[in-house]
Amino acid sequence: MDLSFCNEFDDINAINEEDEINYAQTASVEDDFLSSDDEFCSTDDDNTAFGKVDIMADQNQRDFTFLENIDQSIQVPDVTDIDQHLVIAGKSYWIPYVPHDLKPIINHKYPSDDAIEDMYRRYACAACFDVRKSTNKKSVVWCGLIDDFKNYMRDLNCFIGGSDAQMLVDKLNNRKENVKNFSFEYRVENKQLNALFWADETSKINYKEFGDVVSFDATFRTNMLYHMVFVPFTGIDNHKRCVTFGAGLLSREDTDSYVWLLKSFLKAFGKQPLLVLSDQDPAMKKAIETVFPQSIHRLCMWHITSKLPLKVFLNIVNNPEFRKEFNFLIRNSRLEVDDFEVGWKSLLNEYKLTDNKWLDDMHGLRHFWVPAFFKHVPLSGLMRTTSRSESENSTFRQNTHYGSTLVHFMISFEAAMEKQRFTQSSFDFKTNDKHPTMRTPFEIERNASMFYTRTVFRQVQNEMYLSMVSCTQISIITFDDVDECLVKEFIHYIPSNANASQLDPEVENDDQWDIPIRESTYKVTHNKSTQTFTCPCMKFEQFGFLCRHIFTVIKTYNIKEIPSKYLLRRWQKDIIPTKLLKKCFRYADSDENTQRVALDIFSTVDNCVSSLSNNHTKLKEYLDEIKQLEAKFLSNFITHDKGNKNKEFEKTLGVTIPTSVDIQNPGEIRNKGSGTKKRMKSLREVATEKSKGSRCSYCRNGNDHDWRNCPVRKEDEKNNIFKERPGKKN
Repeated sequence: MDLSFCNEFDDINAINEEDEINYAQTASVEDDFLSSDDEFCSTDDDNTAFGKVDIMADQNQRDFTFLENIDQSIQVPDVTDIDQHLVIAGKSYWIPYVPHDLKPIINHKYPSDDAIEDMYRRYACAACFDVRKSTNKKSVVWCGLIDDFKNYMRDLNCFIGGSDAQMLVDKLNNRKENVKNFSFEYRVENKQLNALFWADETSKINYKEFGDVVSFDATFRTNMLYHMVFVPFTGIDNHKRCVTFGAGLLSREDTDSYVWLLKSFLKAFGKQPLLVLSDQDPAMKKAIETVFPQSIHRLCMWHITSKLPLKVFLNIVNNPEFRKEFNFLIRNSRLEVDDFEVGWKSLLNEYKLTDNKWLDDMHGLRHFWVPAFFKHVPLSGLMRTTSRSESENSTFRQNTHYGSTLVHFMISFEAAMEKQRFTQSSFDFKTNDKHPTMRTPFEIERNASMFYTRTVFRQVQNEMYLSMVSCTQISIITFDDVDECLVKEFIHYIPSNANASQLDPEVENDDQWDIPIRESTYKVTHNKSTQTFTCPCMKFEQFGFLCRHIFTVIKTYNIKEIPSKYLLRRWQKDIIPTKLLKKCFRYADSDENTQRVALDIFSTVDNCVSSLSNNHTKLKEYLDEIKQLEAKFLSNFITHDKGNKNKEFEKTLGVTIPTSVDIQNPGEIRNKGSGTKKRMKSLREVATEKSKGSRCSYCRNGNDHDWRNCPVRKEDEKNNIFKERPGKKN
């Protein structure tokens, strides 16, 4: 049973009376309600009970007078200075200090409900949270009360007040001065905070390894008080997972703001990406051309195709055959330019769309979004839409709520980064811990499994397998040290989502649509002196690993290892050091030296546990030593002055009260899409608006009046024509 506390920061503002029961946990009396596998509970070996939390409530100020049955001799400790904070599995946990004799004991039997209630009330009093008894006679429900969270957030927001922008700028400036390789830039206009950009050391290492393709998206408007636009820079790591390189907050979505943000990005990272993906925002396009002249700019395919239902008749868009043909044309990078042009023209003629202006406009922009036109761009196949950024935005959206301050938003962002990096390190561990099953008898497959991460190896393995079942070498011509091999590929499979119900399904692998349109022959060139291979399908250029056609030729030469020039470092195992992924500057920013020491302690313990994991005896000895050290240092731990609420808020938020407020909070702004009501509306949108509202139940025509003031009814009554009111009984 999970005995986690319910006062989690990410959900504080979302709590309401209807949700209250969802934050309660129950303990059955009849069964052993504390499992021996429950790491959150106490045992006879003194396991500390702890619960999940991001921001502690104002425990020192709570009124415990309602606990009438509690022994008044129990001393309530000052949890602010005794309690500990841990980050486990990417989540933050608060460990309250509780005397051992008050902790719940695993497998302990209680004679009655009253005994359980008494035990929990004593434990809650010592740990400084509240309990209440549910209406279920067989259970005791315990959690922090809703009013506690609301009152705490009220006090917290009052503490931040008009110093929100100043607190955040001071916090990040302090981090910039004390944390190695942390970048922070901000801009102020008319004494108000206008823009922010930040990136830490781990983000920079990620960009160094995976910064070839970057998604630049500004579609997420935060729910903060100031409605600033959140702009993350997202890439793909060696596990083909989202990785955030940096982020910014903007008050305006104009060219000047984007230029400032991109210059800050370039200043922090030092080099331009190979390819930048964005939506069709003209201000963004101009800024990218100005700041990243060496980068190739491409438009997001999803933003374009999502407009199709508004621009094309729905009976055509909902046609499965049309969707299949349309997706095949715009997603298949195996198509040649001529094949695309012929297929596009044939599609428009078949469905009588030759006069559709929007399709003509998108065809004019085809060089910016159709893969067939930029298949030569290195690693262009990794990202064709900004759905990676949209996925990241969804994560941030879950962690922010209406009325959040800048300080709150930054804490939520840092929590999301900790979770992302924990996932990254988890995939590293799984890659090293499990060996994949082989699908071919070739030694080159086993050697490849030692280099690639599991996710990428599955794709490389699939290419090797298809070289056996769908490809065959039909001839070879030799010129000096160069062999030209003709490889024939047979078509016997279709992409798994070819008949998907939605127009643009999110797929795990971006190359699922890359299938030949006919049985094709590929001329694979092999230079024996330089050990280089080239193939016209350009799989390696687009995705960074060899294609099935080259693997067909490699089998002929009995090559047992992939040449090193075709083993891209970005797909290698363990690129990012685990120590960097575990770095966290979320709490106690005022003392960066403490953070460094704490990080060294975590790293040392992690290394020791990893080294001794196969030796139970040594591991037990190490645990005993750790417990002795714990007893030594915590036995004389002295409680400091309690009741200083401002100090607690400073520690919780990682900020300090500014001596002067020189930077004012951003003013409320109306960005793009805020509803100026001046834009042109599509015919579908106009028709939808007209259909809104209830029609008159008498004339069944107008939606600007009802039965009582219907002009037709009044005219009929003048002519002595009476109708019974619909739904009215005599």
